Amino acid sequence: MPIEAFSPTSLRRALVIKLRHHGDVLLAAPVISTLKRVAPHCEVDALIYADTAPMLEAHPALAQLHLIDRNWKRQGLVRQAAAESTLISKLRARRYDLVVHLSVHMRGSWLVRLLRPRWSVAPRFRAGFWANSFTHLYPAQSDPQRHTVETNLDSLRARWGWSRPRRTNA
Repeated sequence: MPIEAFSPTSLRRALVIKLRHHGDVLLAAPVISTLKRVAPHCEVDALIYADTAPMLEAHPALAQLHLIDRNWKRQGLVRQAAAESTLISKLRARRYDLVVHLSVHMRGSWLVRLLRPRWSVAPRFRAGFWANSFTHLYPAQSDPQRHTVETNLDSLRARWGWSRPRRTNA
């Protein structure tokens, strides 16, 4: 995908989505920090599962932490739909310029389509609906020698065209 002329100064709000387990959410924190460092004026939010909130709730770069409760689906269809609708309304009200989806959870593709950010980034996972949901795709982790944090940071490299750091044998 061609990278359009882009300046981090044009970012007002960004949403980082990591719908996984505690350790995975913790390993997403450098994306939030890097985004805030590159665009200090940008309000960076995160969307995670409620049970993983302690991993990010004190993160100094976060403006808002949005939560999905895994128990919503156990509360019946009506309550789950109401909770999901409330969440989507809150997210839409934030009017994100950028959404960074750090997993291959299909909910991210639906959210990007509903939120309509100017830019959206996700791992290259599958063609069709998934690929067409995002403006930029980055390679999903394929090298077991690379740390998950580096793969997560690839999401920002895809957006800004940064190159990967070289491996050194120090």
